[in-house]
Amino acid sequence: MNAPYNTISSALNKSLIIATVAFILVVLYIAQLLMGSPWIGLQLQTTPENRGLIVKAVKHPELSGHIKAGERIDAIKSGKLPYMLLDNRALVDDPDNYPVLQEYNAAMQYNAALYARLTAAPEITVKTSTGREISFKPLVSRSLFSLSPNFWISNFTALVGLLFAAAIWAYRRQDLTTRLLFACGLFFAIASTVSAIYGSRGLAMNPDWYAFLIAINHLAMPMVAYSLLALVLIYPHRLVPFPVVVICLLIPVVLWLNTLAQWTDLPFHTFYLGMMLAFLGGIPPSIQQWRLSKHKPLERAALMWMLLSIYIASGCEIFLYLVPTIFGHAPALPLWAAQLIFLPLYIGFIMGVFRYRLFDVERWWLLSWHWVLSGLLIIGIDLLLVSVLHLQALGALSVAMILVAWLYFPLRQWLWRHLGQTPEAHLENHIHDFIKIFLGAKQQDDFKQHWLTLLQQVFSASSVEIAGGVIASPKIGEQGMNLLIPGINGDYHIDLYGKHHSSRLFSKQDITLAATLNELATHTKTLQQAKEQGANLERNRIMRDLHDDVGANLVSMIYRAHDKAETELARETLTLLRETIYTLDDKAVTRLSLAIAKWRQETQQRCLAADVCLEWEVGQIPSLHELDARQLVNLGRVLRETLTNALKHAQPKHFSARFWEQAGKLHILLAHDGNVTSPQKWIEGKGIPGMRTRIHELHGEIDWALTDRLETRLSVPLHRKTGDENHA
Repeated sequence: MNAPYNTISSALNKSLIIATVAFILVVLYIAQLLMGSPWIGLQLQTTPENRGLIVKAVKHPELSGHIKAGERIDAIKSGKLPYMLLDNRALVDDPDNYPVLQEYNAAMQYNAALYARLTAAPEITVKTSTGREISFKPLVSRSLFSLSPNFWISNFTALVGLLFAAAIWAYRRQDLTTRLLFACGLFFAIASTVSAIYGSRGLAMNPDWYAFLIAINHLAMPMVAYSLLALVLIYPHRLVPFPVVVICLLIPVVLWLNTLAQWTDLPFHTFYLGMMLAFLGGIPPSIQQWRLSKHKPLERAALMWMLLSIYIASGCEIFLYLVPTIFGHAPALPLWAAQLIFLPLYIGFIMGVFRYRLFDVERWWLLSWHWVLSGLLIIGIDLLLVSVLHLQALGALSVAMILVAWLYFPLRQWLWRHLGQTPEAHLENHIHDFIKIFLGAKQQDDFKQHWLTLLQQVFSASSVEIAGGVIASPKIGEQGMNLLIPGINGDYHIDLYGKHHSSRLFSKQDITLAATLNELATHTKTLQQAKEQGANLERNRIMRDLHDDVGANLVSMIYRAHDKAETELARETLTLLRETIYTLDDKAVTRLSLAIAKWRQETQQRCLAADVCLEWEVGQIPSLHELDARQLVNLGRVLRETLTNALKHAQPKHFSARFWEQAGKLHILLAHDGNVTSPQKWIEGKGIPGMRTRIHELHGEIDWALTDRLETRLSVPLHRKTGDENHA
């Protein structure tokens, strides 16, 4: 059963081992070449006026007493080659920063001229800004530790990118998505490595090697950009056919051939225009992918992570490195720093697409976009002010920050309020409903149903179910689709599915909220049970006192009565007392069919005594419906009061009663043919309001109508059933 897993694991391990060993060998070979190249033994830095180079540190033993840190070297010569003026072109990170081919070629020729002076003769001569001429022999080799930190940082990012590319490819070799990710990681590693080589060249490097490495970079970086664009076009929904993906990957090849053959200059920037177009071209398909994933939370979570990784990484690369270059300014970051920023987001992008463990992704995504957009706006406005209005850098930065603070932040808040921010669940928003449920539930089943309704409302869950099994604390299941909550005083747990109607995943904040709600509910339920226990004890005491004392006295009155009227009054009073005692027992239930039979017996006796014909009809009523004590007594007293009013005021010949169940309610129709006036003309005493109050206590309805007879219509909910019917 573990064979597929072992196969994948073995392939993954082999891929990582091969990639690591191969990369280390390549880096060691490159380091050996760099250490064997001629080196003047000086660490140099550019000058603001682009004239000469400043000595940052002296590493050559012969120069330690002749050149000091901080001096400026203006020119260099060797052999028969004359002095050549030094400027910032000697230390440029990447000649791609020049926007047109002519400037790029000039930079390449400048490197060739410098390299010629380093290798034309055993000894070279440099001229300082003070006019001093210093001759010395360049070092034929350099130590491994003399390589700049930039070299190791760039190669580290290349290694990690390569390892992730190999791991993804080994995991799903036949999947187009993983192949694009592999291409992205592989070309990212290639670009980082070659830039590390010529970025650590010292003053100059072999022109052929220099041109070769830069040509590789011209292909690798656009391939990274267009691999990401192709990924957006097919993941998670394939928006375009496969030939479009192929065309997308051929665009970098065409751009590379243009720079290699130098056919023509492209608008804005010959080397960076293609990557800008890839970034902008990915926005429409990203929006379409977002729309198609609207009701698929797992898919949307992966998509959000992917878009977060792509656009923050690409955005930082473009706005901090490419855009300043296009506007004629130095990049805001050195090349190695741009690569280092890109790498962690690339790793996060890979993990997010294939693991989906992204329960905090939405909040991070939104907050990250706010932060990134704010920073990019400041940088963009700053560059615009410097380029268009020619403000000083510090003044432009201040104006940019003010504009963003006064315009962008208020606009963002307005959009955030009006364009559909989904509110997070908070306890304070539902505390009223919480109290209402716990104080209003009379029975355990009522409480459980209300509790489920509240949880579904708090989290806007698509569904809520009761599942068997006890869990100790809330937890997330099915990669964020389910939230499992312990039951309250029961051997069950609650399963919430689909947060915000299946448009989002449950998060750690939801676990915390569910735990708080559950703990509060448990304590409240315990207090409620203690209160009910005390009330039950007091109720039982009152029931005993009424039964033992008042009941005993009424029985004595029955036997001591002097005439039939007193005896009947005492019997009726004893019956009412028993009903009152019965209503105090909130656990007492009576089957509806038995209650109707009891009412019929009493009604028939009274009708026979008054010489009234009784018609009794029972319609479709499930035999297992039950009435609680309050329902039984209130309905019985309304029936008794209706018959009493008819016999006392109307002298009817016929009295009818009809019972049926419909839509979960018990309907009763009482009618007689006595002499009565319209109900609108009645002057109500205590009987009619009393009946109305009793029915309203049961959440029912009652009214009267006069047709060819007087009808009393009432209905009450039937919300109690026996256990047998529940399981039927």
